[in-house]
Amino acid sequence: VYSADILTAEQARDGGLVRTVYSPEALLDEAHALAHRFVNDRSPVATALMRQMLYRNSAVAHPVDAHKIDSLAMFYTSIGDGKEGVRSFLEKRAPEFTGKASAMPPFYPWQD
Repeated sequence: VYSADILTAEQARDGGLVRTVYSPEALLDEAHALAHRFVNDRSPVATALMRQMLYRNSAVAHPVDAHKIDSLAMFYTSIGDGKEGVRSFLEKRAPEFTGKASAMPPFYPWQD
């Protein structure tokens, strides 16, 4: 990394920078499979919230600001889709999330 050398895919894998190297023919199918793992049986609201927290919490001025956002997130995930996630886990069934990412609460009103 410090030398700025350009690595081959195999060198990156062997050095632990990436987990797997795919052939060009298999790459798109594998990328789709990975993307599906991120979203299948996942709450759209929780996924959007995590994305926003990863992106925006890195830019807050003080760790307490990030903690406030985390606290709000914990509250909102304890209702709606959060309850459905716990219930479906306990009942050993696939979740039926109804929340929409577009209806996510405004955790960062000062940045919009």
